[in-house]
Amino acid sequence: MTDKTKLRLEKALSEAVENIDKTNLRPLLAEVHRCSAKCCDNRKNSIEQNKQCIERCSRKYDEAEEFVVTEFLTFFSNVQSCVEKCRDNAKNKIGSKIDTPESKSELNKKFEKCSDVCLEEYIALLPKFVKHIKKQIPR
Repeated sequence: MTDKTKLRLEKALSEAVENIDKTNLRPLLAEVHRCSAKCCDNRKNSIEQNKQCIERCSRKYDEAEEFVVTEFLTFFSNVQSCVEKCRDNAKNKIGSKIDTPESKSELNKKFEKCSDVCLEEYIALLPKFVKHIKKQIPR
């Protein structure tokens, strides 16, 4: 894969994470803090009751964050599988003749072309992927 395409994917992923954080996770986290503050303001609660109250406050955020992490790990795994398939396909097309500089160069060209296509496909999928995640996170 070329550095240019790799950087495009990294930038697109960074923007996707930032978008989800600002519009979905951060408001949930703010609610966790407001709710937790109410728990701490309640002087009638025992230490254990206060701890349980705070845990209840953070449950929705924790579940949302876990969901987002799991979805992104799956996305990364799919990208990696696509790139690995390109590597295997390039090796199979060239066969066992990778001992010459020309064949190594050809292998790299085939791999780069295929992996760039993979990354571009996943970059194109990101808006739909982000939309899917946002639908699943409660507000």
